Amino acid sequence: MKIKSIFAVVALAAAAISQATSVALYADGGENPAFDYLARRGYDVNYVTDADIARGEASKFDVLFYARNSGSFGSDLSSEATRAVHSGFKGNTVALFDDLTDLFIGDFAGTDVAGRLLENSINYAAKNHGIVGEFRGAGWLVEQGYLSGRATGGAQYDGNEDHANARPDHEVMAGLDSYYNYSDGYDWNWGTSGLADENILGYDATGNVSVAYSTTQPVPEPMSMLALAGGAAGLLRRRRK
Repeated sequence: MKIKSIFAVVALAAAAISQATSVALYADGGENPAFDYLARRGYDVNYVTDADIARGEASKFDVLFYARNSGSFGSDLSSEATRAVHSGFKGNTVALFDDLTDLFIGDFAGTDVAGRLLENSINYAAKNHGIVGEFRGAGWLVEQGYLSGRATGGAQYDGNEDHANARPDHEVMAGLDSYYNYSDGYDWNWGTSGLADENILGYDATGNVSVAYSTTQPVPEPMSMLALAGGAAGLLRRRRK
């Protein structure tokens, strides 16, 4: 019985490992402090580079987490990687406009709230092969059309002030108080304008959108539409022959 019990425990452990959510973390070629936090929480986290994404390697994971190199502002993906993201990740999108991952440096101070928000976001996007963008990555999601409006760049705000939970009923915001705070001192937000109200999940005290989501995919660029149309026309010609 003891041997059987041991085998049962091993089998359960193996099943848990195999079912762990896999996260492709883009950190602009460097490292991001949220990596260790997510790994400690049981996620299967792997760094990916721009080249990895362009080759389609990131699409093997459950979710793409577009962050940045530690405390940097981050950078855009290449055009090749951008195309690969559009074709490889078509699920839920979450944009975290604050510099959230800075809170995971050192002893993970503040992660009782920030950690919950990050995990909620990862879990929501991973349900159907989606994307989580943080800070510059969140701005990139707006620029690429995953969310309406436009991104206006990084700006500092007073992190001592509470954030407002605009949608406590949404699973990304589950477990967060109506007014929550995950920081102290002065923090950064990647500003936006024109986001649709139905996509906004949270605001900071200065009125900046701090969390947003989307379940729709961006419309292909005009040149991409022409390429698709050309491909379809060629297929029809071949079929007629």
